[in-house]
Amino acid sequence: MEITPGAKLLPNGSRIVPLPGREGTTRGFSAVSMLIVEEAARVPDEVYLALLPSLAVCDGDVILLSTPRRRRGFFYREAVEGMGEADTLVHTGPVTECSRISERYLAKQRARGDAYFRQEFLCEFVETGKFLLDEATVKKMKNSEERAWDHI
Repeated sequence: MEITPGAKLLPNGSRIVPLPGREGTTRGFSAVSMLIVEEAARVPDEVYLALLPSLAVCDGDVILLSTPRRRRGFFYREAVEGMGEADTLVHTGPVTECSRISERYLAKQRARGDAYFRQEFLCEFVETGKFLLDEATVKKMKNSEERAWDHI
């Protein structure tokens, strides 16, 4: 069996193939049984969408691993919208479930800012406040006659 450069062959014949984070260079794989996307919140939507067809033949599984990063992108949508679907499992691991991190360290991190701490240590999708309209306003307008400028 020919091994892709950088791939690791496992004893059962499976292989782990690392791929670059660019849409144009992730295409070409098929019969993928499991796709693991590390730091998924930082992977562009187009890269994720380019990878999904590789799962078609095996009806493969997707595992998305990441710390949240704002309320946008495929990772946010999969985590929030996929929560009610039977074949989707969403698990978070906030620092409150980990006894190995000292309160002293956490106090230092809290001091860096509420949004930072909630995102990095409580696994929350936090808005940055840098946008003209917040997510709730946009969702409310989605299927209505309201105009964006009515909310400014």
